Order: sequence, then structure tokens, then C-alpha cells
Amino acid sequence: MIGTDTNKQHALVTEQRSTRRTDAKHGRRRTDQEAADTASVIPFPAEPISPFRAEAETTGPRIFSLPLRKALREAVAPVLRRARAAGELAGCLVLELDSYREIEETFGHQLAEELSSLVEQRLVESLRPDDVVYQVAHNEFVILLDRLEQREQVANIAERLLAHCTGGYHIADVRLAMKGHIGMAVYPHDTTEPDTLLRYARVALREACPQRGEHCRFFIPEQLDHLRERVRMAAEIEQAIEQKRVVLHYQPQYAIETQRVIGVEALVRLQDTDGKLIAPNQFIELAEETGLIVPLGRYVIEEACQQLARWHRSGCGRLRMAVNIAPRQLLEADFIDLIDQAVARAGIDHTDLELEITERQVVEYMSEVEQVLRALTERGVRIAIDDFGTGYSSLAYLVQLSVHTVKIDRAFMAQIPAEGRAGRIVNAIIAMAKALGLTLTAEGIETAEQHQFLLNAGCDLGQGFGFARPQDAEAIRRYL
Repeated sequence: MIGTDTNKQHALVTEQRSTRRTDAKHGRRRTDQEAADTASVIPFPAEPISPFRAEAETTGPRIFSLPLRKALREAVAPVLRRARAAGELAGCLVLELDSYREIEETFGHQLAEELSSLVEQRLVESLRPDDVVYQVAHNEFVILLDRLEQREQVANIAERLLAHCTGGYHIADVRLAMKGHIGMAVYPHDTTEPDTLLRYARVALREACPQRGEHCRFFIPEQLDHLRERVRMAAEIEQAIEQKRVVLHYQPQYAIETQRVIGVEALVRLQDTDGKLIAPNQFIELAEETGLIVPLGRYVIEEACQQLARWHRSGCGRLRMAVNIAPRQLLEADFIDLIDQAVARAGIDHTDLELEITERQVVEYMSEVEQVLRALTERGVRIAIDDFGTGYSSLAYLVQLSVHTVKIDRAFMAQIPAEGRAGRIVNAIIAMAKALGLTLTAEGIETAEQHQFLLNAGCDLGQGFGFARPQDAEAIRRYL
């Protein structure tokens, strides 16, 4: 429909509506009037906002470009009216292709366009004649399903779509692997409102988790509660940063052999407007997903360095400050400058600072963050691998990166000394670290038996509730 005027476009739609098609449910030919009354093709304005293909086929499902999202919402209404009149169900699917943007960035726009066309073709081949597909972005499609008798049909169609439209593609001698996931909403089970049906399908799409094997997800009301909480918490994080309601607590790290405190780990909390503290497990993951970890991390680094300087000046000894960082922070162009400036303003040394990044994140982002980590270690900043031993078998990064410390995950310590296998794993990690010249820190030490086990195994450092809980800065000063 690109390049046509409104009259031509509407004429095309009228022609499609008058075409005789086989009624999939009753196995008969529909009259021209019946086809017009129950048509699932919706006319749209003539000038789309994106140059997507807009080819119509009268013998099967159709794919249309979408000029306006408002038009898509209005397109749902006739489908629901027909379903209500027939006493049937209707479905709305939102399909998102997970790999598309990465493929476009890697191989260019032209190849990505060809890929989009092939996906469209597979969609048409795998849908029923009465289904309609709208392409709202290069990697996103909305599918309206008509003439359904059972809710399970929606899931069956969605799974068939994924099986057919994802997987391998071969374009210009390039082999591509396309992945995707689908959100599903059903009329009248979920809602009777057209706009809400589309919104609920998008909510289900956001709640689908391909990493857990959930590639197709039905809408359930609890998903809305979860999203509302995310929105509320994101606003809380942003406001806490602006209003300086970010609070740092510090957990001492001590030498296993002498039990002397050698440093602290900075742990961030948010303080709500009522003065209550919000634990990091309630907001850190969301902060990373939304990018709020960047301003939050800036505040934490600056305040941690300033607090360390205050302890140094008060005669608490030459402590080291450990701060958790996320890959998103390391990818910021000015991250190294941020560290340099925070250290300089506080009047401490780079060697007083240790940055912790989880093992999973190191493996996932190693190619992007390797250069930054090297630049930091050249300045004297120590790098620690947090949550070590939680599922990654490749240890190449310990040699490739300038790592100083590995932190044994608390999940292992929780099983010591009762579980012999956990003890053998910890012994093996300690032996490996010693061979590589790395410092070992054990997290989650809560009992005297665990401390003795680590002492016998030759572990260097430890932290946990059994030694000291996280405390505010003044409590740490008194403790020291």
C-alpha cells in the first residue's frame, strides 16, 4: 500500500472483502455480504509512518503495515463484535523477534529487511485464512485470531507460529538464528474491551521469559500487579537519587587467620519517604534493567570513597572499600574518569578501592568490559569476581582479565560443614585461586564451624553475619 492514495487503498480493501472465501468453521462458501460483515481486514490511512511491506493476499492471512497504533486498537473492535455475535472467542497475539536488532546492527539494514520479509512469508504460511497480521515494527507483529472455540487454540497457534517463524534463516550466504516470544490475551476471558485486549497481550509479552523456556505466555491479572510495582519502584529509585535518600551500609571483611578487619563492602539501600529502608534485592535488578543503575552507581561510588576517607582521617586504619558495579556502569564512556575523580576528591588511593562484578556478568560482557577493567587495574584498582562458582565452567577470564579476588558464593557456605560435596568444591576453589595468585573471600559465614573450615582450608578473607552484619557508617566507626 506504500505510495497509494486513500481511495486506492480503500478500494483494495473493498475488493478483498467481496472475495468469496471458505468458511473454516462451517465448511461452506460465504456470500459477499457475509464476507463484508465479518471481514478481518481493517482499512488504514494511506501514509504509513514506516516503509513496511503491505501486500494483501485474498486466499490467506494478510500482513499490513501499521501507520498508527490507534488504528490497530480500532482494528480489534470488529473482531470482538463478530466473536460476541457468534458466541465465540477471539485472540490477540503480540510476537516479538528477539534477535532482529542485533542482526540489523551486525549485518546492516538491507539484510535485516530481507529477513523481515521472510518472517512475514512464514507468518502467512502458518496462519489460518481468517487471521490477520499487523506489522508494528520490523521485529514486532500483532496477530488477531478469529473464530475460536477454545482458549487452548490460541496457545496452539502461538506455538505453531514460533516453531515456524523462528529458527534458521539463510540470506546472502549468511546463516541466521531467529528467536522470539509471544504474549497472548483472549476475549472474553481476559477482557471485552478492544484496547484492553491489545494491552493485556503486550503485558503478557513483557512477562514472558525465554531464558526460563517461557516463549508463549497468557495474560494473567498478577502480571499487571507486577508491572505496576516495577513502575512504582522505578519512580522510587529515581526520586531517592534526586532527594538523596540513598543510604549506604557497610559489612566488614576480615582476615580468616587473625580476624582483623581489612576492609568493608558498601551495600546500598533506599530510604522511602516514611524513613523505612528498602533492601537491594527489591530494586537493584530493576535499576540495571532501566539504566537507573548508572546515576545510582555514581552516587554510591562517590559516597563510598568519601566515607572511606573519613574513616582514614578518624584513625580507623588503612581500610579497603569494596563497591559492587554492573556492566552498564562499565560501558559508560566516562566511567574511568568517574573513578579517577571520586578517588581524587576523597583524597584516597586507587589501591584503596575494590570493584566487584558478578561472575555471570563478567562472562556475559567480557568482550565489552575487558578494556575498561584493564585500565582500572593499571591505576591500582582491585577487581573482584563476586558469586564465584555459580554455574560457569569456563575460567579463561581469570587469566584474560586482571582479577585480584574471587568471592566464594554464600550458597556453598550455607552447606558447610554438613554437606561434604560443598566442602570439596570450596577446597578446590581455594586451591585453584592459590595457584593463580588470587585472594579468596568467603561470603555468608555465620558459624564458628564455617570459620574453622575456612581456616583449615587456607581461605584468606571472609564476611558474614557470624562476624558482623552490615551497619551504617557511624556503627562501623565504633566497631573499628
